[in-house]
Amino acid sequence: IGAISLICWLYAVGHKANEINISQGITINSFKYFNLSILILVVAYSLVMFLGTTIHDNLGSIKISYNSPIYLSIVFLCAFLITTVIAGKVLVSAESNKVVGISKYFTTTLQLLIAPIGLWFIQPRMKYLNNSN
Repeated sequence: IGAISLICWLYAVGHKANEINISQGITINSFKYFNLSILILVVAYSLVMFLGTTIHDNLGSIKISYNSPIYLSIVFLCAFLITTVIAGKVLVSAESNKVVGISKYFTTTLQLLIAPIGLWFIQPRMKYLNNSN
């Protein structure tokens, strides 16, 4: 449930910030890959969860062993990194009213990557952007 909530939150942050960018006349070229990375993220997460678990039944007692193929985990990690980098860039661009470089949105991307801590810093910024437009 936590991972699904995080993916939905990243999706909401990215799309709301992009709406603000569009209303300000700013176009982020890399945003076209955002929806694709969210889709890959959801598919890879689903495959890791459902294909990686095997259940063995030993005379009434259930033994669950988890075997995840490494390539699915790598695809998930790459899609998660791409999603957070694009969401961070779009969010900072919406706040700055211009397209920004990596030095400007690096800390926001780190906050998105460490969501339990970054959530407390990102959400007030999103609320401010939402109220200002």
